[in-house]
Amino acid sequence: MWFTRFGEYVNQSWKEASLIALIFSVIPFVGWVGIVIMALITLRKGPKQGLILLFVTAIPGLILLYMGMNVPWVIIMLCGNVFTWMLAIVLRSQASWGKVLSACVIATIIAAVALNLIVPDLQGFWYNALHKAYTQANQEMALFLKAPPPNVNLETYIREVSRMITPVIILFQVIASIINLGLARWWQSSLFNPGGFAKEISETRLSYSATVLTMMTAAAIFLGVKAGWDVLPTLIVVFFCVGVIVFHSIVRHKKSKSAWLWLFYGLMVLLFPYSFVIVAGLGITDTFVDFRARQRTVTKSGE
Repeated sequence: MWFTRFGEYVNQSWKEASLIALIFSVIPFVGWVGIVIMALITLRKGPKQGLILLFVTAIPGLILLYMGMNVPWVIIMLCGNVFTWMLAIVLRSQASWGKVLSACVIATIIAAVALNLIVPDLQGFWYNALHKAYTQANQEMALFLKAPPPNVNLETYIREVSRMITPVIILFQVIASIINLGLARWWQSSLFNPGGFAKEISETRLSYSATVLTMMTAAAIFLGVKAGWDVLPTLIVVFFCVGVIVFHSIVRHKKSKSAWLWLFYGLMVLLFPYSFVIVAGLGITDTFVDFRARQRTVTKSGE
């Protein structure tokens, strides 16, 4: 199979992996493949060789930075690549997706607090950036049409969008890093440990520290701390993923598994977005209850 042979070639040494990762990094829309290769090498060969590939995949972004093109977005992309490398180190050392997701929770909260300390008015920062871009676009449109731009008041819309930019950026970075790391781990498993990836995923469970930090974040939001809103979507998504895994584990031993899963996903669609919060609550509860351990105990006692 070509995919297996490709994986074996990439794993020969960091030189081959760096060349392939660099090629993918300069091709539009497939740069994520270079990040997956970087994560694979980090998992397989260790952080040092992964760091070499991290620098290689950063070359196109660094060139864009040098040219002064889309500086904020390039920095965000490079930070996401570094985050993927760090998560790969956690997964390599702990062999636990629960630890990876817990690291995501902790890193997300630290990043949000740091951003709000560095830029005390993040919403105002994004509002000014959007307003400047909107004004510039209006001026360019007026020059192109040789007529005054339409008189449209978008102040309220820009203000609402500016509130969502930081949470969306954080959420996107975490989701992208988890997906890239997941692809790398699946690739590693298919090459060296068939079936290991599915087993690893099925045992995912968040740590007490991550859950306690999430509860503290909820309390901070209640007290009016702005940074809490920046991480709330990411925390919900992380615990939602755990909740889905927990439910799949619970129904695994049911006689009519497909019916339960159809019901689960059907209700999730019908009750969206409340279903996300409910399933995330299941993931949080599992930290303290450990439904899968209880299920194994019940199964053994019934045998």
